[in-house]
This record gives sequence, structure tokens and C-alpha cells, in this order.
Amino acid sequence: MRYVGKTAAPHRFLSRIFLTALFAAVLCTAVRHALPAAALEAGDDGVYIIATSADLIAFRDAVNEGSGGISAKLTADIDLSSGGRPIEWEPIGNPTYNGRFDGGGHTVSGYVVTEAVYDSRSTYYAGFFAKMGDIGKRCEIKNLVLHGDVNLSAEYDGYLRVGGVGGLLYGKDPVRSRISNCVHVGSVYSIDDTKTKLGGFLGYNDGGTIDNCFHSGDVYTKPSGDVTDMGGFVGSNSKAQNILNCGWQSGGGSGENYVKNGVCGTSSAADVTTLDYQIAAPPIATALSASIEKASIDTDEVTTVTITTAPGTPANAGEYIADAHVAEDSYNRAVIEVSDSGGLTFTITPVAAGETSVTFVAELRPTDFSKLPDFVPSSDDGLTNEMSMTVGVKVTKKAAAEDIRVVPASADMTVGERLTLAVFSGETRLEDGVSWASGSEMCACVDAGGVVTALAEGTAVITACAGEEKRARCFINVSPTDDEKPVSDDVPPRPEAPGGTDQPDAPSSSGGGCSAGFGAPLLIAAVLLVVCRRR
Repeated sequence: MRYVGKTAAPHRFLSRIFLTALFAAVLCTAVRHALPAAALEAGDDGVYIIATSADLIAFRDAVNEGSGGISAKLTADIDLSSGGRPIEWEPIGNPTYNGRFDGGGHTVSGYVVTEAVYDSRSTYYAGFFAKMGDIGKRCEIKNLVLHGDVNLSAEYDGYLRVGGVGGLLYGKDPVRSRISNCVHVGSVYSIDDTKTKLGGFLGYNDGGTIDNCFHSGDVYTKPSGDVTDMGGFVGSNSKAQNILNCGWQSGGGSGENYVKNGVCGTSSAADVTTLDYQIAAPPIATALSASIEKASIDTDEVTTVTITTAPGTPANAGEYIADAHVAEDSYNRAVIEVSDSGGLTFTITPVAAGETSVTFVAELRPTDFSKLPDFVPSSDDGLTNEMSMTVGVKVTKKAAAEDIRVVPASADMTVGERLTLAVFSGETRLEDGVSWASGSEMCACVDAGGVVTALAEGTAVITACAGEEKRARCFINVSPTDDEKPVSDDVPPRPEAPGGTDQPDAPSSSGGGCSAGFGAPLLIAAVLLVVCRRR
């Protein structure tokens, strides 16, 4: 490009500034979304959504290639196996991970860790994660269930930290890393020597906090092994008070090379409860899980989400879980509607084809390990955690088009109000052969004549069926009634003909994170363009 001197026209100079600013805006946006991978999507909070095994691998690779501080949230159970066999898993962290990883109550399975990753300080780490946290850098892992083995058959020429969840958790005040409400199920094995710290859940807890966690599976080394820091839960722990309400259960392996105690180490031991291995499928609750019936549904289907516990489900699960509800504005109402069906179950009704995630929130009182073998929820308010569980839903358009509709298609009601719905096929109102159902009868019920009665604050989807294949819906939002407002028992008349209310207005969706990064440079460019034109 030719240099523009003082004699060049000012508008040409400013035009080039405009183009430069515009290019910078595009480049800024591209760079910001380049990590961790094009296949992953970040929410408005910058947290990457992981819904598939490919997403999880892409996230791991991004962390290990230098983005150690990025955060993620699982929205589905993930099976990493290939051809029915577990894959060899490279730990997340090369070697350190400093982000936030929210399992969302989901399970990752189908993997085995066979190699440790190296730190420049002559230390190796092995587990689903490698090293979690560092000096001045906090890591948080929560509400994650892992089903996978760690099997190290090689010897290492340095210190080795091995655990089911990770090799090392680091934490020094005021930046203390934490693992909470997590579970690891699987065996942990290493042949190494006295420089090794080997644990079923974690190899070495160096000042971090671990609470409401559980490990199930054998922890062992070769029969002639020299590992001295070896525990069923944690191989070595620096401060006893940093492990709260945790437990472990062996897989039943016997011999001197199998772990017998929860924690062993050269420093402080912690009170970790050991559960008899002969208790099959113990109903322990340390994490919350959101179990979805079908993650992919047609536009005329419904699916359910049930809030459960992990790794087991006690018969009295309702005593462990409280205040389960849908997080406000956590899903796209143009794609689905979600209603509370009671009994820790929620109904998802499709509105239109598309994809969205939905987040549920509940409080968990985990199993009190100090009371085992009695499986009871903790009475300590300090151990109660409010957790969020996110699931992904995909709605696909069914080939057979619906040819009936409900009028009105949506309505706002107050508690005590009644509304009569009508069904039309084309311009004809159907009087006979129509059946009605409510997706949330606690919120609004409907009788055989299509009369809806608002019962309690919330949302309900009213479905009309004509024959086996024809369905249409009305979406009801119920608000509480003012104390002074009289409630009318009059039933509005049936509409004589379909009007303009047969389609609900699509709610506006929140903007993506892209606009904020692009806006500032583009605004500067626009201002410069105006200046150019005035000159």
C-alpha cells in the first residue's frame, strides 16, 4: 500500500482508518471465539457448553494447548467409548487446569487413563484431570460423576500424583481450589514407588477443599510395590479439616497391595468414612442429577426431566432434595415450554423446531457419612448446597403437518379465572371428537369442553387432540390474584371464528456474546465514517 503524505485528501486518510477499525472489529470477534474450538459454543457467561464426546475432547485439547483457565458446563451424559471399548484418556490440564468445571449432575464414562502428564517441576499427574489449581489460581470442580479407570503400568523418573478425579488439588488462602459433590467409580492402579501419592478419588490434596464426595473401586499397586502414600479416598492430605463429609468403598480386592484405609499420608489424615464393599449399590447421595427421558423430540412429543441423586437414589429421595425449580430465563420459550409436574418431575413441551438448554435448580442435603451404615441426609445446613443441572433439548419438525389449532394459542390468566378454548381445522370449528389434557394440572386444569381453570401461579401447556395424529396447544401463563381483585366465575363465550390470536408471539431471545465484542470497534468505525463524509 502506498504511503499517504500530507497532500493526500483527508477523507481518504480517514476512510482508511475506518477500514482498519472495521477489520479490527472482525478480527477481535474472530479471535475471541477461536478458543477453545469452533465446534464448541459459549453461553453469555463465557462458559463452554459440552453436550457430546467430541465437545469434551475439544475442550480438553483447548485446555492442554494453553487455555487452562476456560470453564465448561455439561448438559448431557457422555460416553467416550469407541466400538464398545473405553478410549485412552489424556488428563485435562497440561499439567494445570484453573477453570470451573460444572458437571451439571451428568456422568462421563467409557475411558481409561494410561499415562501421566509432566510438570516442569519433576512431577507427573494422572486422573481425569491432571493438576487442579496453582499459586494464585483457583480451580473448581463440582457436581460431576466419573465412571472410568486409571491404570498406569509405566514407571516415572520423578514424583507421581494419581487419583480417579485428578492427581493434585492445590489451594492456599485466599485462593483455595475446591472439589464438591463429585463421584468417581472405577479402579486406580500404579506400579510406582515411594515418590508416588495414590488415591481413589485424589492423589494429593495440597491445601484444597473437598466436600460431599465419594469414591467406589479398588486402589492398588503391584504386589511388590513401594507406594507408602496410598488411600482409598486420598493418597495424601495436607490439612484434615479440608476434607468434609466424604467416603469411599473398595471393590473387594484383597492383598497387601490393596488399600485398606480412606486416607494415608505423611501429614494430616482426614476422617473419611469407609463403606463395607459388600453393600451393593449403596443409596448414597452426594450429587444431584437431572435425568431426561428423551433429549431429542418431535414437535408433537413431550418429554420429562426428573431430578434425582447420584451415585445412588435413596427410596426417600424427596428428603434429600428441596426447592426444585426451573431457573428463570434458562431456556428459549420459542422452542419449548417447561412446567412442574410435581414429584421432582418436569414436563417439556415443544413449541417449534430448534435447540435449547434448560437449567434446573435444587438444594441437596447429601448423605451424612458420619451416620453410616444408616443412609440419612445430612442435618448440617453448612453441607447443604444449591446446585444447577442443565440439560440440552433438540426439537425436530415432524413430517406430518398439524392441521388443527387452538384459539387462542396463548393466554395470560390469574388464579381463579376460567377461559374457554376452541379448536379449528381450517375455518371450521370442531365441536366433537376433541379431547383435552393439561401438562401441569397443579397450575391449570381443563375439562372435556375445553374450559381452562387457573389454579396456581406458573405455566401450563393445554393440548387438544383430534384423532390419533392431530394435536394443537395453548400456552397458559398464570399469575397470582390481587387480594382486592374479585374473581369472576363467568365463562367467556366460545369464539365464533378464528382471529389473529391463533399464533403466540415468539418471545425475544437474549443476544449472544458476539455482539458485545464487535460493538465497540464498529462504533468507532461508524463515527470515523461520519467524520469522513463531513470533511
